[in-house]
Amino acid sequence: MTWDDLMQGKACVDLGPRALWKLSGPDRVRFLNGQTTQDIASLRPGQAAHAAVTSAKGRMEGDIWVTHRGDSLWIDAPFELRETLGPRLDRYLIADDAALEDITGSHHLWHVPGTLLPDSVAAARFLMPGCDLWLAPDQTVPLPVAAPELAEALRILQGVPLWGRDIGPQHLPPEAAFERDAISYRKGCYIGQEVIARIKSIGHVNKRLVRLTTAAPGPLPPLPAPILHLDKAAGEMTSACLHPQHGTGHALAVLPRALAETPSEVEIHGTPWKTDPLAVYLPHRPA
Repeated sequence: MTWDDLMQGKACVDLGPRALWKLSGPDRVRFLNGQTTQDIASLRPGQAAHAAVTSAKGRMEGDIWVTHRGDSLWIDAPFELRETLGPRLDRYLIADDAALEDITGSHHLWHVPGTLLPDSVAAARFLMPGCDLWLAPDQTVPLPVAAPELAEALRILQGVPLWGRDIGPQHLPPEAAFERDAISYRKGCYIGQEVIARIKSIGHVNKRLVRLTTAAPGPLPPLPAPILHLDKAAGEMTSACLHPQHGTGHALAVLPRALAETPSEVEIHGTPWKTDPLAVYLPHRPA
């Protein structure tokens, strides 16, 4: 199984295990719309959308995907958020006619980049067309499974941050470049919206996710790796890979705005790297 196979929809990526909840009830859409940065009301059956759950101060409490299952919404998140995100959502289920059920372990998530298979869910998890396959433990994966290093290369090359490594509760969604696909600026109110809207009106954040590239990486440094700019500490490289075909180095980091918005040269373990802002600044999902 090759890189080309993965990019042409002939292989799938193992994205499990994931924390998974089922939200049901007549008020499920209204409730979740008031808890996330995404316009959940715009979802249609068979579609999934990226979103963030934020605090009143706009900091991220969860990096989630929401799937429209017809009579319910499925919410999935990194497994390490299972103990905190469920109670966080349940705490606000007061007057809404909705029920949140933890169904972690009932299904495993596989993703196929580049195509849409029958009975799958349309989801751009790697900021490109693709589909999710939620399979029960006794179901067989219909495609070859990509090696973990290929899946990791796809994630980094597409500029998709990983919760707990590249981003976390210390970040605001715009710092993680979530406006590409996870923030709607036209929906109704949600917890943290005032902060996110203020950032949009200002026009920038002080630091931001950026991709880094180098033509001659040599051995990749242990992570996290300190980043220097003009001999001063600028941040840390948190994810890194070699391109499966070209051997070039690619990485992710959250850097100060001056480096994240303008192509700049930085140094990592004595090797020159360049920031690649356009690789992560894509249009956000239409609201």
